[in-house]
Amino acid sequence: MILRGASVKDSVAANWLGKIAPVCRQGEVVTLIARLSSFKPLCDGLVVTNVRVMAASVQDLSKRGPKVALELGDVTRIAVAARASGKFLVLTDRAGKEHSFGRFAHDSDIDLVRRHLGAMAPGAHLVVETPTETPTGPPTKTTTRSFLGTVTTTTGLGSGLEAEFNGRESPTQPPTPQVSAASAEKPAAPPEGFVAYGSQRPPDPRPRFDGSRPPKPGDPVPADCVWATRKHPGPMPGRATFGNFAKRMRVMGDPTARTEAEIVSALGRPQSRSVIGAAGSYLLQWQHTSNWSYNSHFALQFDPYGVCAGITHQWQSL
Repeated sequence: MILRGASVKDSVAANWLGKIAPVCRQGEVVTLIARLSSFKPLCDGLVVTNVRVMAASVQDLSKRGPKVALELGDVTRIAVAARASGKFLVLTDRAGKEHSFGRFAHDSDIDLVRRHLGAMAPGAHLVVETPTETPTGPPTKTTTRSFLGTVTTTTGLGSGLEAEFNGRESPTQPPTPQVSAASAEKPAAPPEGFVAYGSQRPPDPRPRFDGSRPPKPGDPVPADCVWATRKHPGPMPGRATFGNFAKRMRVMGDPTARTEAEIVSALGRPQSRSVIGAAGSYLLQWQHTSNWSYNSHFALQFDPYGVCAGITHQWQSL
């Protein structure tokens, strides 16, 4: 089941999922979509999958890719930052860098997104923070849950220059964390040869490689990628998006070494996707049947990185 934000209706969800499908990796599944807004970079949607978090201009996602993206395994902090223009989703990676994914369109989406990300990105160093302070007014409390326990921080915001409108503590009144002795106890270190339960990411047998963009001359590519033996054929021909499947295929020409996004932009969304090997290769199929017009069926094979390896089946009626 895909979770949706308050303003994502059925028609909007169907449209968004069509735009998201071409940029999904092998085995990547969308788990949540919601509206967030950002001007730099320009974004209007949040997409959470089983492997990463993305913010993008959804209508251009299949062509331009996500504007902000972060692997779930790299998320160490999930924060809702209160600023003058609203409440923003801010994620911190393992290097300590903050990534702003935009402003929430509805306050009702905040708990939905925060709780879902907390469940999708568990880790020994994961911290989930929900700031409740306001730009001005009396001192407020922020409760932070972490692997060390529960920490309650009292923040005096005051008014005027002492108050910052970014949801952070006032620089003139540093907070004093209050940690109970019981909650501050560190868990016992696991025995030698063991690790903490659920703390390790599963090994990836393949190198990390972005197959959504053709490489430049001299760029390294994985040995099992189509681009190791075939070069990208170049820009898509004009008018490749017009006509039925058979006409589009003829205009596009040999799809070998093209990216999945390029082919989907020409043929439209495939009718089926299936895995055809343990190495991660998969098959996309386009089929059209009608009693009054042409009939056609095309099946294209792709490598684990989303690069077309060639046509495995093609048929069309006269």
